[in-house]
Amino acid sequence: MRKTGIFFGLLLWWLAAPLAAQQLLWPGALGGVTDSKATDVAHANGRLVLVGSADFGTGWPHAFRWTPQTGMTDLGTLSSSPFATSQADASDPTGTWIAGVTETENGAHHAFLWRADEGMTDLGTFGQLLHVEAVSADGARIAGATEAPHPRPAAWASGSGWTFLLDNDWSGYAKDLTADGQTIVGFFSDPNNNVVAFRWTADGGAEDLNQTYAGLLTGSLVPSVLSEANAISPDGRYIVGGGFNGQTLQPEPFLLDTQTPALHFLGLPGSPIYAASAMDVSADGEVVVGTALAGGQPPGRAFWWTPDTGIEDLNEVFADALSDGSWLTEALAVSADGRYIAGYGYHAPTNSTQAFLIDRLGTTTDADEAAAPALTWQCFPNPFHDVLFVQMEWPESGALRLSVHALDGREVAVLHDGRLRQGIHQWTWDGRDAGGRPLPQGVYMLTARGPQVSLSQKVVLRP
Repeated sequence: MRKTGIFFGLLLWWLAAPLAAQQLLWPGALGGVTDSKATDVAHANGRLVLVGSADFGTGWPHAFRWTPQTGMTDLGTLSSSPFATSQADASDPTGTWIAGVTETENGAHHAFLWRADEGMTDLGTFGQLLHVEAVSADGARIAGATEAPHPRPAAWASGSGWTFLLDNDWSGYAKDLTADGQTIVGFFSDPNNNVVAFRWTADGGAEDLNQTYAGLLTGSLVPSVLSEANAISPDGRYIVGGGFNGQTLQPEPFLLDTQTPALHFLGLPGSPIYAASAMDVSADGEVVVGTALAGGQPPGRAFWWTPDTGIEDLNEVFADALSDGSWLTEALAVSADGRYIAGYGYHAPTNSTQAFLIDRLGTTTDADEAAAPALTWQCFPNPFHDVLFVQMEWPESGALRLSVHALDGREVAVLHDGRLRQGIHQWTWDGRDAGGRPLPQGVYMLTARGPQVSLSQKVVLRP
């Protein structure tokens, strides 16, 4: 078993912060993914799930699901053609349901629902399906858009199929929905070509947010406008998107608290940025993420906003973590708890577009756990056939025994036994025992043991 100093393009950095170590990860660089984009992220009950689309080396993007335990998994398509494509556009807040668009046998684009125990389910199409944007917590409703003949906001519901959200044929998109699926937000273009943010409810239909919250849209010279509603918190309280701030006379992201009610335009994250729009919001309204447009290069800049920091360009926040020439283009999603942020950017070491994942807390744990070293590790690919790569961020110098056990408890291989310096380390396991003999296919336990560390992870050896 060999330890290597190369970690296959995985760029993992830890940035000092007053209470947390923020982590930036490029999951798409694992396993030779050519290009990838992350569109949604979920974190609940200790499970972290990232979804999006990736080129797994064929030149044709497929939907992916990534977790720290399994790495990047190809969800495939609903076609037997090697040239068919698919994309995972959304996950519910728990990471149980994944929704997206896939090609079918006849080349049509259909919506799909994916769940671990069911795989990919065909939800059909509605005209020419353009986008799937969000899925409810129970997988019973999906929001998106269809071409009929221009883009129109639409939704799918279990039992009734696809329907338009607007009574007219105005163009637009449904962008997000609440966890219970009863409220959908998006935007439409009226006959005067005004782009307007809307909210739709199962009971009341669609409403123009500019009319509902007209009293909040003040401006010194002209009224403010809510142009795009791109996301809504799981309980429906917070809505974010892009609009025109009548006070500053510039296009800015907004945060609308529908309970108070209160409207906050969030400003722009520096110069030469001239416009920005919010793409997602945490459940408590404390973290907003999105994309800004700049006059220079790169033209797209991912940003976040919190009440404490204000709006910040993530390329500046993570300047020390980004290799020369890399940048973060769009932040498209934040987990409901506000911890994880997902999107895509340009990854200079691989000269490709790659999904990124930010952990705002990094390895910091609760105060009563702070005395123990925080260990972060990745096992990929999992399941594996030829080689399993194990990568570890070791927080401080100390002893470690990294070994593989059969399910009956027998130790079958040892990857490391001794002191380990602080930093990033990587090992490989080729599925053989300590004597070099191939082990049978099946499930094994990878264990890491030290004076203050005791972790285990199931790994699956395929034939």
